[in-house]
Amino acid sequence: MRRLIARPATMVISSPDGSENLTVCLAAYLSNEHEMENTVELEGEQDIRLVDIDTINVHVPNMLSGSTSPLGYQIVVRATIEDDAVALPSLPAYPLPVPVIIGSITGENMDTHIEALVEDDGYVSTLLLVTDIGLYTRYSRTWIRLADVDLIDGLNSVEVYDGAVDVYDTADDVGQQVSIEGLPHEGRDAVGTGELFIAASAPRTFDPDGDKEPVTASVMEAELPVIDTSEQLLAALETARDDESLRWYIERRAAALGVEVEMPW
Repeated sequence: MRRLIARPATMVISSPDGSENLTVCLAAYLSNEHEMENTVELEGEQDIRLVDIDTINVHVPNMLSGSTSPLGYQIVVRATIEDDAVALPSLPAYPLPVPVIIGSITGENMDTHIEALVEDDGYVSTLLLVTDIGLYTRYSRTWIRLADVDLIDGLNSVEVYDGAVDVYDTADDVGQQVSIEGLPHEGRDAVGTGELFIAASAPRTFDPDGDKEPVTASVMEAELPVIDTSEQLLAALETARDDESLRWYIERRAAALGVEVEMPW
């Protein structure tokens, strides 16, 4: 008889030296149809892996724990979660939606990258995960499938590095919004090549009832000029005279630098 443990499933084997080995599969079953009384069957795309169980400690819906035979390693078989992606060498080192994880182990090409969706004042509203099977936004350490792209229309988009997920989650855990300058991204790391936003690096407490400045750009694709001095600000005014998309940025830089200048528009 075969009894389903979880679909999809993750098996974690812990060795006596404390190391762990993680395997993700399409489904896991507990079976008594093999040599051992209890055997875990891990169902892959084209094969089935068998793990003999010597002792079962817990067996509840979506989870089984026990020890293997003959070496006595500790084993846990459970439903797959987003954090399992971090332990898989074939995937990026950040959590991923379970459908993306399963797609990767079935041989599908699962290209992914992360973008920060940023308000005009430089603070991150959420993260956007772009995958071959859809878009996801991040809330409370979970990726939520984005069904309507209109919900993010009006937010600036900045591609960020893998470590941005940990930084964003840490701030989100305590109800804070992180600045784009607090996330690892190419614009921040590049020296002398331009900057994307002006913002404080410290996070701010999220206020759901607070007023927000209107969003003035949907997506920033071009680099903005570096404006760290009054001279750079005056030079940028001429560019912004002909390019309306730069004006919001220059106005904010002027306020940040404390420069009083009449905007020529």
